[in-house]
Amino acid sequence: MTNKYSSTYPAKERASFENFISVNTNQIAKSTAIEFALSVTPYNVLGISSTIGNGATHLALSILNEIEKQNHKKEIFYSSYNELVMNNQSENELTIFNNEFLENKSLILIDSFYETSNKEFINKFFEVLKNVKAKIIFTYTEGIKISLVQKEIHLFSPSRIEKEKIIINIQSAEKINLSSEIINYISYQNNISVREIEGLILTISAREKLGKFRADIEFVKNIYHKMKNYN
Repeated sequence: MTNKYSSTYPAKERASFENFISVNTNQIAKSTAIEFALSVTPYNVLGISSTIGNGATHLALSILNEIEKQNHKKEIFYSSYNELVMNNQSENELTIFNNEFLENKSLILIDSFYETSNKEFINKFFEVLKNVKAKIIFTYTEGIKISLVQKEIHLFSPSRIEKEKIIINIQSAEKINLSSEIINYISYQNNISVREIEGLILTISAREKLGKFRADIEFVKNIYHKMKNYN
C-alpha cells in the first residue's frame, strides 16, 4: 500500500531554514532543528511546540525539506495528526501501524498533535513508533506532553525586529511595498502571530492586486481588528 499521507502540504515549498526568521528569540530552537536535520543525534524523536501560528509547522517542514534533499531516494511520511485519527484505521494497517513500513522512511512528521479521547488509537500508534529508529517529529501547541519525545524545542512569539523581517520577506514574495507606518504598526502588535502577520499581508496584497486601492494605515488597522475579533 502506498503512503496516502505523502501529499504536499501547501506550505511545504516555502519552508526553509533560510526564511525561518530567528534574530533573537528562536535562535537556539533553529540551531537545534538544523542539527537534527543535518547530523546523527543521540535522540530520534523531536518535539516542536509553540503558541498557535508561530512557526512550529514551518520549522518542521524546513527539517523535512532538508532531509528530503539529502536523501531523496527514501520516502518521507508526514501527516496532520487529525488526518491520522479521522481516517479508517483498517485501511491504513500497512502504514501508520506497521513498524517495517515506517522504519523505511527517512523522516516521520506528525503535525499538530493534540490530546484525543481515542486512547486505543494513540496507544497503538505510540507502541509502533517507540520501536522505530527513523527520525520522528511531532509539532503541537505549548502545554502538550508526549512521552515519546526525547528532545523538545519551544518557539516563542517573534520579537519586534523579527516581525519586521517577517513582514519584509512576505511583502517581497508578494511583490508589494508597504509603508514604514504600516510595517511599524504591525510589528508593534504584541499579540500578533506569524500566521496572522502573513494573513494580514496577504489580504492587503489581494486588495491591491485586484486594483481596488493602495492600502493605508486605517485600512490595515480595520482589517487587523476584524481579524482579532473573529479569532
